[in-house]
Amino acid sequence: YNNNLTVALAAGTDTIDASAQTSGSLTVTAAQGSITNADTIAGGATLTNTLKFTNATTLADADLTNVTNIQTITLDNLSHGLVLAVGAEAMGASVATVTTGGGDDSVTLEAGYNSGTLTVNLGAGADTVNGAAQGGGSLVVTAAQDEITTADTITGTTTAGTAANTLTITTGSSATALVAADLDKITKMNTIQTSGNNAFSITTHTNNVASGEALTFNANSLTSTVLTFDASA
Repeated sequence: YNNNLTVALAAGTDTIDASAQTSGSLTVTAAQGSITNADTIAGGATLTNTLKFTNATTLADADLTNVTNIQTITLDNLSHGLVLAVGAEAMGASVATVTTGGGDDSVTLEAGYNSGTLTVNLGAGADTVNGAAQGGGSLVVTAAQDEITTADTITGTTTAGTAANTLTITTGSSATALVAADLDKITKMNTIQTSGNNAFSITTHTNNVASGEALTFNANSLTSTVLTFDASA
């Protein structure tokens, strides 16, 4: 079977084995509480497979104990909220991308997620991404310019040198300037960078970089537009 396959799970102990699939993709949809460590889900190792929740969901890292080759976790309706812990089991499951939406979302990286790159794509809402305990690897948080406010809390690792933390801001043609107050709860970043080629204005906050560490600002995506950068706050 080499086409795209969607499997909708209900409550119960379930097994999905698509490990032999070599093309297409596997999407597993489930409601809150339907995925536990009693469920076995295996996607094709060379494919991009997705676990998609149909309502507001809280998922512990241990719930992914028997999940393999699922690269993306997201929501069927992006207005819902997602509370997710990402640790050794998520890393073993090959989770590399988390995409949230307009709800209030929380993604916590545990020490067990210690290699590779986790990308968290945020939408609107009051969102929290906590990478303080991350044991290694890289954390990349992406958000649109107008979706970053003081209601968002993004924390990089608290141990210097153990992980690389990047905030990627997608510029918008009608977006308002980012001021220091919008960024006051974004802490311990190594890099802030732009995506897109719209005029972009940002005033960073002193909280954005850990004491004694360096912060790199990269606006290479602005190939033909104006950058206004202020690091005085």
